[in-house]
Amino acid sequence: MIIEGFYVDEKGEKAYGQIEFNSKIKKISKNITKTPDIKIPKDSVIFPGFIDLHVHAREDSSKKWNYKEDYETAGNAAINGGITAFMDMPNTPVPAVDLLSLNSKKKLSEKSKIDVYLYAGIGDNTKPIKGQGFYKVFMTKSVGELYFKNYDSLEKQLKKYRNHVISFHCEDAEIIEKDPSRPKEAEIKAIGKAIELTKKYNLKANICHVSTKQGLKLIEEAKKSKLKLTCEATPHHLFFDKGNVKNFVNSRLIKMNPPIRDREDRLYLINGLKNGSIDFLATDHAPHTLEEKQKDNPSGVPHLDTYGNFVSWLAKENRFSLKRIMEITSLNPAKFLGINQRIIKKGYTASFTVLNLNKKTTIEKSMLKTKCKWSPFEGYTFPGDVVMTIVKGKCFEL
Repeated sequence: MIIEGFYVDEKGEKAYGQIEFNSKIKKISKNITKTPDIKIPKDSVIFPGFIDLHVHAREDSSKKWNYKEDYETAGNAAINGGITAFMDMPNTPVPAVDLLSLNSKKKLSEKSKIDVYLYAGIGDNTKPIKGQGFYKVFMTKSVGELYFKNYDSLEKQLKKYRNHVISFHCEDAEIIEKDPSRPKEAEIKAIGKAIELTKKYNLKANICHVSTKQGLKLIEEAKKSKLKLTCEATPHHLFFDKGNVKNFVNSRLIKMNPPIRDREDRLYLINGLKNGSIDFLATDHAPHTLEEKQKDNPSGVPHLDTYGNFVSWLAKENRFSLKRIMEITSLNPAKFLGINQRIIKKGYTASFTVLNLNKKTTIEKSMLKTKCKWSPFEGYTFPGDVVMTIVKGKCFEL
């Protein structure tokens, strides 16, 4: 196959040419000599395939939550949003905490049309799993029963995981017990503790869904000491704040852990994602049915379908460079996973996201592939849309 158009090259610069590929990139030519199989619209750009490091696909051996989402529908929603691989979290009814439960999830994840990488969970009686590279810690209760009630029990467990890759859900359990609104202080204190434990046990740590200005400042300061530390931000914490959320169709349903913060926090996060303080754009895709959200409103919102639309908002409305988009959506996540780096270069994996940056798109239910069939962005018009997702040489036109 040959695709022709503007693309982001390995240096993050915009170039025009033809990319010849099967499952890998065979040749890149700036001299147009062949008739392409695919010629993309003039306002479109070919990016290395997007990777989402934070997804709750909901499926496990119990199948209790399959009605919310499963690996097949999560994969379809991801492709719809331009995502070519994702990482799945362990906090389902049967959490992935040992070799048996982890292997069970791996088998189930094969239903997805794209690669799924799995986190194993850390709980009160877990231990490292041979061959497993990534672990998740919930420092307080969120969704599911895999969490710690205090720092003493958490540290007791983390001693076993020296030198491992640990992603932290940072909220302080004691503060939340006193104040269920999950105030900023809960995140800030927990981030401080995660940084302390990272130093103490030589962890390679990732701080999930940063939502506060002060929390990010702690991370920025810690990075100066050369800690093995990364962090991620979500579309909802970058887009919504306490002042603007009321303007949206599903405003009452825009509830998650940690919650939406103030405008000052949101703008600081956008700047951090742009300047390199934040390493990844990760969705925290957390599907619940519309009926559940309208009744009990459990925490979490879906995002896979709208990932590419949101990237266009960063590029057009917030002036993120193409290079920076590549870094936060593909290059940095690929480095985190330790996989063939997602750059457009001969010999590399032929996974691409084709994004039309000027195709204005209003989000409607009918365009969603997620099983829960709703979006916090319904009714909002983004500046761009995903034209095509190519996964290891296989093309999905949208």
